Amino acid sequence: MLTLQDIDSKIKMEIKVLKKDVVSFTKHPFKKADLLVYSIVALFICGLFLVFFLLPKEQAKGFCVSVDDKTAFTYLYSDNSYEVGQGFSDRITVENNAGDVTVTVFIDESKTEYNVIYFNKTKRTVKVIDSNCSIRKDCVYSQEISDSGAIICVPHKLRVLPLNPVSFNPRVG
Repeated sequence: MLTLQDIDSKIKMEIKVLKKDVVSFTKHPFKKADLLVYSIVALFICGLFLVFFLLPKEQAKGFCVSVDDKTAFTYLYSDNSYEVGQGFSDRITVENNAGDVTVTVFIDESKTEYNVIYFNKTKRTVKVIDSNCSIRKDCVYSQEISDSGAIICVPHKLRVLPLNPVSFNPRVG
């Protein structure tokens, strides 16, 4: 049977062992291999940061507006020109105002469903500024896009994509 003295001596020995472990941990909290792995991970993260944020990005050459996977409107910044897609000439209106272009794309033949798209020439961006697609109008509240990204209006099956050398073809729903 264990006496109180035996229990007391065992507790004191455990405390000594724990103190020794704490002292050794405070002197050397990381092993050399740990430090090597952490350094490699930190360098990798810094490299990704440099690649994605600091390298110059190629600006969009223009934008393509498609409805139901058919090109409805293409705008090019280089020569400040646009092209209306086949079958959309009577469903698109273009307004040049103060150097910027506002395009209204009528989705249906009866011209009841529409999206209004604003092309900013100085910032080389595009944004959907009005639509009657649904109550929520997610496409209107999406951010303007410049060299990457997409604006998608799911109810109208409308997509606005940048014309870049890198092909970007998102799938929604």
